[in-house]
Amino acid sequence: MNSERVLVFENIDEFFGNVAKLLGRARQLYDRLRDHVVEYAVIGKYREPSSSIKLAAIDTAFPMYPLELVSLAVSVIGYASIVVENDVVVEKYAGYKVIVGLGKLDQDVVAAHAREIERRIAEKLISSGFDGIIIFDGEVVPIACRHSKVSESWAKVCRLTERLLDCKNILVGIVKRSFSFALSKKFGLKMPDKAIMSLVLRRGEYAIVEKFANDKCLVVYYKPLKGLQQAIKVEVCGDVDQYRVSEIIGLLISSAAPTGLPWYIDFVDGLAKRETRLLDLISSRLLRTAAETETEQLVEPTNPQKT
Repeated sequence: MNSERVLVFENIDEFFGNVAKLLGRARQLYDRLRDHVVEYAVIGKYREPSSSIKLAAIDTAFPMYPLELVSLAVSVIGYASIVVENDVVVEKYAGYKVIVGLGKLDQDVVAAHAREIERRIAEKLISSGFDGIIIFDGEVVPIACRHSKVSESWAKVCRLTERLLDCKNILVGIVKRSFSFALSKKFGLKMPDKAIMSLVLRRGEYAIVEKFANDKCLVVYYKPLKGLQQAIKVEVCGDVDQYRVSEIIGLLISSAAPTGLPWYIDFVDGLAKRETRLLDLISSRLLRTAAETETEQLVEPTNPQKT
């Protein structure tokens, strides 16, 4: 994280005093921010889709920390996909993969494997003849694929993503945790883009703020009609104009769950996370297996304080 965006306070009173000032200042900036965004971005109102849209939602999940043992580290990647027609799930698919590091398992490597699984599921859908919108829980184009130098662990993910971008299907990514500062830099502010758009956008509005991936993708923020008041960042990739974008945003808004996110994103997220519970089973079975060969010391936690 950029040290310029990190504040350290001596105590809780100092923290709340400064936060109150920051929030008050942000509210005072509203009108100026709105003018800036209107000038810089394309702002529109959502449009109800003209007809029923077929879609697929894809997600993966993995534990925050791997199971770290003396001889190896283990994690589980849960994956899930659903096909939705007329707001009803007509197909459901879930599973898991066990990923093991001999000694250490970097979470970035686990994340790369998870993104690869998502893209392979999308390719499988497309090759089966699916012609609807494919929605990812997360970026369509991972951040790691936007750097000039791509790490070895992400290279395959980036190649798969490029192949997907060449398909005819519209791809949408729901980016729940966004930490971009592109707008902030343009407006001379030290404030995340998501915070700016959460202040500026009204419910039912969206803003197209950026193109990337050789203009194949758009960065769009929208504010749902219900749920939390924060703006939601999405990536829309494919052959779309503003009319089509407004329909896609309408699709996301009309299917909002109490969280404000589309219900099928919450649904597929739950399916994927359910698969990761297998890590506890793996731990107990490893201990039983090691006991049979009298090698329990190799599968004990490397840090007993975490048990």
